[in-house]
Amino acid sequence: SLEYSTTEDDFVTRPIGLGYFNRHNRLCAGDMQGNLFVLNANDKKKCNVIQTFNAYTTNKGGKTISYTPGKLENSQLATAIGFDTFQARAAVGGREREVSLVDISTGKLVFKGKNLPPDPQTLLQQPVWPTAIQFLNKDSNLMAVGTAYKQVRLYDVRENTKTRRPTSLTPEGLLEYRVTCMCQVDEHELVVGDTAGYIYSLDIRRMGRDSKGPANRDMARYV
Repeated sequence: SLEYSTTEDDFVTRPIGLGYFNRHNRLCAGDMQGNLFVLNANDKKKCNVIQTFNAYTTNKGGKTISYTPGKLENSQLATAIGFDTFQARAAVGGREREVSLVDISTGKLVFKGKNLPPDPQTLLQQPVWPTAIQFLNKDSNLMAVGTAYKQVRLYDVRENTKTRRPTSLTPEGLLEYRVTCMCQVDEHELVVGDTAGYIYSLDIRRMGRDSKGPANRDMARYV
């Protein structure tokens, strides 16, 4: 078990993902509080934790996590995690928390997603809830984020990028259920699974920037 304390009381949180970084011979475990535990994979008997970071506090100093007030306080801080094994990075996101990308060697926050602009008609903030994260391409320069609000967003996470907002996304109405998992089949095809048990094939070249765009784009569904 992995123990971590953010208050006077210690507690054990549930792991949500585990990644192996072959080039560094490291394991990285993430939990529902946004904690990242880096373990030495050389020592098979002990596999000691050698570093601990938190995706939400890594650049702020200390271990104080800002919680969402109300009924969701202290819960669902992290609901999705993805690992970039090429550049040794871990991405964490949760309800009302955009994805944070952390270098597991230094604990430095190297990228943090930025939400879409407010709805132009209602002026309400777009809801945020990452539920699946997948790095794309051989050099992991794109990050796909599936959400509980039936959407897939693509982010440019290269070191020299100047944008934090999604570069493209699926329009409203294209997907009908919460996204639970994703994988890349080839350079242009992203396969997406949802809570209804459906598996879709998305051509990321056909994704645009308009969330209100037409939803009848070509999309295959596996039987």
